[in-house]
Amino acid sequence: MSVLRSSGSSVSCVQHQGSRPPLNWPGILDTLKIIKDAGIEVIVCTNGIPLNRPVFLQSLLDLGIDAFSVSLDSTEAEFNDWMRPDPKGKHGWQDVVDGIRALIAARNEDGPRVGLYTVITRRNIEQVPAMGRFAAELGADYYVPQPIVLPDDHPHHEQLSLRPDDTGALTDAFAELYAADLSLTLPEGSYPGQVIAGVPRTTSSVAGCFGGRTLHFIQPDGAIWDCVSSLRIDATPVSAHRTIRGHSAADLFPAPTGCASDCPLASYECVNMWPLMGFDRILTTTARSSA
Repeated sequence: MSVLRSSGSSVSCVQHQGSRPPLNWPGILDTLKIIKDAGIEVIVCTNGIPLNRPVFLQSLLDLGIDAFSVSLDSTEAEFNDWMRPDPKGKHGWQDVVDGIRALIAARNEDGPRVGLYTVITRRNIEQVPAMGRFAAELGADYYVPQPIVLPDDHPHHEQLSLRPDDTGALTDAFAELYAADLSLTLPEGSYPGQVIAGVPRTTSSVAGCFGGRTLHFIQPDGAIWDCVSSLRIDATPVSAHRTIRGHSAADLFPAPTGCASDCPLASYECVNMWPLMGFDRILTTTARSSA
């Protein structure tokens, strides 16, 4: 992580996510401390279960983590635990909810933002507004329902991936969520339209794309990509492959200059990046849920 110790880079925020569950990795606290000591905002994405360990939770809070995004896909335990089965069969929906409650109870007034992320499939579209209400009831600060991203050859693609005939239900579900006036920060008002536009799984062009300019994707092996899109990754020539190994943040992520490049490979895989690029709205919101 010496890549982040150098000055002169444009890195201002790191969203930590990855292996399941990432917070159980032995070196996680040291890694997060290095990032925070570099003056960088940190958002930790988690399944919420490690938050039930009081000493570990307090260690995270002492680091000054800026936000926690907790994955929860349904108000119904059975569906959520089917979507996110615990490999050891020990934990499930209730443990996630307990972890969220523990985090919210332990933070102070100036503590981290807490939000829920819900993966939307064709089997839980009704959970778009239901999970929003549940997030508000828990006392969360933000809520992001995001469409599932599965390749066509995935074994659950036919069962879970959204289809054009789901767009009517999606439109109604998002309309209900945004009209509910919940004490939550939601993605920008244009986000539901972006989700629905991505359902047909076609590609389009985006002018001035943030991928590779103000957004970078780093894999656990150190590989750096312009974004998470498999289309963009596959289109990257070998000569342009990069890694954090042996480089400083100033070398890899200088302040952007000139105009952003247009991307002809925008697809349904890109939709979930838009809320990430608007995360400053969450971190700078002063009003906090009183639930």
